[in-house]
Amino acid sequence: MKQPVLILVLLALATPLPCLGQSSAPGAIKSFSTEVTKTDYTLGPGDGLQILFFNVTELSGPKIVLPDGTVSLPLLGSVRVEGLTADQLSERLSELYRPYLVKSQISVTIERPRPVTITLSGEVNRPGPYTTQPVQAVAAAGAAPGVITNRINVSSVITQAGGLTERASVRNITLTRQLPDGQTSKRNIDLWALLQDGDIKQNPVLQDGDVLVIPRAEGPQEGVSYDVVAQSVLSPEQIEVQVIGEVIKPGPIKLRSNAPMTSALVSAGGLTNIADPTAVELIRMNRDGTITRRLVSARLEQPTDEKLNPPLRQADMLVVRRSFGGQLITDIGTALNPFAQIANVLVLFRALR
Repeated sequence: MKQPVLILVLLALATPLPCLGQSSAPGAIKSFSTEVTKTDYTLGPGDGLQILFFNVTELSGPKIVLPDGTVSLPLLGSVRVEGLTADQLSERLSELYRPYLVKSQISVTIERPRPVTITLSGEVNRPGPYTTQPVQAVAAAGAAPGVITNRINVSSVITQAGGLTERASVRNITLTRQLPDGQTSKRNIDLWALLQDGDIKQNPVLQDGDVLVIPRAEGPQEGVSYDVVAQSVLSPEQIEVQVIGEVIKPGPIKLRSNAPMTSALVSAGGLTNIADPTAVELIRMNRDGTITRRLVSARLEQPTDEKLNPPLRQADMLVVRRSFGGQLITDIGTALNPFAQIANVLVLFRALR
């Protein structure tokens, strides 16, 4: 059993049930756009391009960026394109072809983006390298209409990696990128600004070779609502909670992220006949290391509600207590147990005579 779960179990068994007030509902989550511009994606070896010359179909056609970062073009020969955006390449070619064409109007689109490998380390549930298929590389970054349907940005690759852990820092993520000239650039990503303020600059399109490092938060993060983070696309798609006490099948339960408390109770087989539905305790270890405990009534018909049927987080624990009558029956059974054993011995003795 993992250490946080062990701590919660010991607390649940050793501490009497408190009478706690309900916590306030989290603030509304602001939606944010993940649209990107043509300046976000730079060309590299393996990209499939479509180069169109205005009124000069003989020069138009598809091109592949070669391993040395160049493309071979009529009249010009080998032209270096690595590190340029589609728009920058269009402008560059217009200049190069000006001596040959009366009107050198040229457009460049990305038909088949190269596979992109991004590496994630730190506080994500599945760290490691992630390689996208070409059709999944970038959207709205100079691609032909209908060719590329998805984009790889910071939020989408974190989702691919199983979401942030409970201890992740959302304000101090580091993005490291290798530049075409061999230099390395680093920038800080503040995902809280993305969630709360819709700052799309904090959700840049990622490029081949990018490295994202998500550090562990060393304490409470100023201004960050963990409830908002838990309900965002940055949280895991699936969580595991513990249900103990008076349920049919106690133990670990896997649920979709932000599933309500009643879903966990149903997945545990429901309450036993001696359970107290008004005494379900939710124990939660917060990101800052503190533990909160609250008392909730189990009403299966209750929709998700922060106070009446709260959404659950990773590693939450539900403790279902016995009702007064159920506890009384158990105590009486325990008290009479020695007499039952004596009666069983007498029956066995008579059978052997």
